[in-house]
Amino acid sequence: LSPTHLAIALADISGNGISPALLMASLQAALRSQLLSPGSEKMCTAELVARLNLHMVRNTADDRFATFFIAVYDSATRTLRYTNAGHLPGFLISNGISKHLDKGGMVLGVMEDYVYQEDSVIVPPNAMLVQYSDGLVEPENVYGEEFGIRRLQEAATRLQNFVPPVVGQALLAAVEEWAGTPEQADDMTVLVARLR
Repeated sequence: LSPTHLAIALADISGNGISPALLMASLQAALRSQLLSPGSEKMCTAELVARLNLHMVRNTADDRFATFFIAVYDSATRTLRYTNAGHLPGFLISNGISKHLDKGGMVLGVMEDYVYQEDSVIVPPNAMLVQYSDGLVEPENVYGEEFGIRRLQEAATRLQNFVPPVVGQALLAAVEEWAGTPEQADDMTVLVARLR
């Protein structure tokens, strides 16, 4: 967004197939349009999410919704501002301590006038941000037990000193090992960023 501001976003649309894929493209285009406007690095993430929610409510069927996470990192002030709209809570990991990023509100596309909230975190040096889709925590082992958020968080914390691509691949591998197969019922997405 600027030399010192970086936007990080992850969304997941309900359903599978062409219709959800087109909706994701529409949501991505709306997000890019909002972020291209002058001064977008200062925009409240809750306001941005409210605009995207309005876009979805007015342009999609009633049975469609999206979980959405947006964060804006300011490297000059080391502040991460974020809004989590019904997405699973990502985490910010530093020195073995993990903070859940769960503040914000409900999924996009359900209620037109919903008021979202922004939260902010002061980021310790060299912290790691991990955000993911539900497909990464829902795979089950042979006993029907889900991999779960706790296992994902523990694995990411153990890997916190590695570079982001290694962390991402290791988390995907851990889930596949848990499930006993690389074939999964849902897409598996993980986003790992080192915030310097």
